[in-house]
Amino acid sequence: MTIKYKEDDDYFYVYVEEYPDDCYCMWTKNVQQDKVYSIERLDVLPLFRRNGIARNLLNAAIARIKAECSQACIEISAQPDEDSEVTKDNLVKFYQSLDFEIYQNFHPKRTELRLYLDTLTKPEPLFDSPYYFKSTI
Repeated sequence: MTIKYKEDDDYFYVYVEEYPDDCYCMWTKNVQQDKVYSIERLDVLPLFRRNGIARNLLNAAIARIKAECSQACIEISAQPDEDSEVTKDNLVKFYQSLDFEIYQNFHPKRTELRLYLDTLTKPEPLFDSPYYFKSTI
């Protein structure tokens, strides 16, 4: 399967060429916070799950973001679709396997995670705050 890239308005996509509407990762830039990107959607047809496609799509999106901003913070919400067999816990484990870290886990149906491409800018502890980045001054 070939992974392609496209832009549509303020959204960016990597997708499986043969299934552009069903196997894709979509992200946006945060207009209020410089260097912050949000993965808005990661979809893989149930038939193709557990074959590494979601990992490949997410890694391709991360590589695109890193090429644009090597100090980016990437946010993602682990929230399965209502009719999905995938659980929130499955999603959290998957994202953590790609080095995302939980920063907020108050909602019963959703967990918020972040990935810092430059660990020198990652605040400690990682928590929900208007300050996404540690000062490097």
